[in-house]
Amino acid sequence: MRSIIFLDTETTGLASTDKIIELAIVDYDGKILFNKLINPERPIQNSDIHGITDRMVSGQPTLDECWNEISSILKDKHIVIYNKSFDTRFFPDKLKEQEVSCAMQRFKKFHQGNKYNLQFAAQYVGYKWEGEAHRALADTKATRALWLWLDQKEMKQDGELDLHKGQAEQKEKNIFCGYCGKKNHPSYNFCTDCGKPLKAIPKVDDEHEYGKAEVKNKSVTWEPLRVVLLVITT
Repeated sequence: MRSIIFLDTETTGLASTDKIIELAIVDYDGKILFNKLINPERPIQNSDIHGITDRMVSGQPTLDECWNEISSILKDKHIVIYNKSFDTRFFPDKLKEQEVSCAMQRFKKFHQGNKYNLQFAAQYVGYKWEGEAHRALADTKATRALWLWLDQKEMKQDGELDLHKGQAEQKEKNIFCGYCGKKNHPSYNFCTDCGKPLKAIPKVDDEHEYGKAEVKNKSVTWEPLRVVLLVITT
């Protein structure tokens, strides 16, 4: 099983031709593996969203210069991104050779609504932001918190399903007495109510020491034997 890491980017714009200007990666335990500004070598068009300006990235390494370090971190990892389809398109290889999961799509299974942005999802699970939203590291930490919440949610649901399944299986295994209809544990050999053998199937015309068994819908009525005395006179 591959180790899970979380990733987020900030870019020069929203088009597929835009470039990464900030990248953050954290592991499953929250350790920061990568957090750097990146020089896109072009003007930034959406500083109003993330607050990153041309001056801030000036003199920073380019993505090509950082790629060896980044790819070594991503190698053989299970990458979790909040909006997979958005972030992956800004990487040189589109991360096609990697195992990548979309946290937003997973979140949609638990929340049926119209809002699915990361800020809403984080608020929905009770996460308190560390840093400013729309910065790579803060968004990566929020994605991690959401993913861990989803893990716990699924584990709880799986546990409930296993419990219901176990109860259903136990119910199916219960043995009903063929004489009195009493439900008994499968480990019992004799009915706890009437004391009859649980595996024995009574017949309508069977005669027992207590009388004649009449079986109807798993219920039993006992009809006393009629004793006829014949007096023979000589």
